Amino acid sequence: RPPRSTLFPYTTLFRSPVEQLTALRVTPNMHTWRPCDTVESAVAWKSAIERNDGPSALVFSRQGLPHQQRSDQQLADVARGAYVLHGHEGTPDAILIATGSEVQLAMAAAEKLEQSGRKIRVVSMPCMSYLTLRTRPTGKQFCPAMYWPGLPLKRRMSTTGTNMSASMVPSWG
Repeated sequence: RPPRSTLFPYTTLFRSPVEQLTALRVTPNMHTWRPCDTVESAVAWKSAIERNDGPSALVFSRQGLPHQQRSDQQLADVARGAYVLHGHEGTPDAILIATGSEVQLAMAAAEKLEQSGRKIRVVSMPCMSYLTLRTRPTGKQFCPAMYWPGLPLKRRMSTTGTNMSASMVPSWG
């Protein structure tokens, strides 16, 4: 009898495996987690171990990533696949959506933009596929309809495997 859940910790010899990450994300029934720090890593690991209806891939960054401060509610929301990591109540001027090592860049960008008087929301999205399995109103909690899907910060190929459009780099290398 096959195992009820399969876990694929993923590492690579290449510096920027953008095509491998995209391939994992578009694989049917695969939950691909790309955590931004040790907290998200622990949640991803727990989710993968508890999953009994398909495989999970955990994609870790090689560099040491800074710990992101979270409230108790934000900590609980990590398991939803995406959550507001930083931001103001009400309608923001911009929403930055990031995964993995890009979260620290989104937080730094938000800080600079807020110094100029802008209201910025940062959404950490460690598991796109997990979020898209949920209803669209869940996503609207952090990304109002006028912004859906927001501005994902990614360096990857243009296929996301979801109904979400993204800002992409047209070529790599």
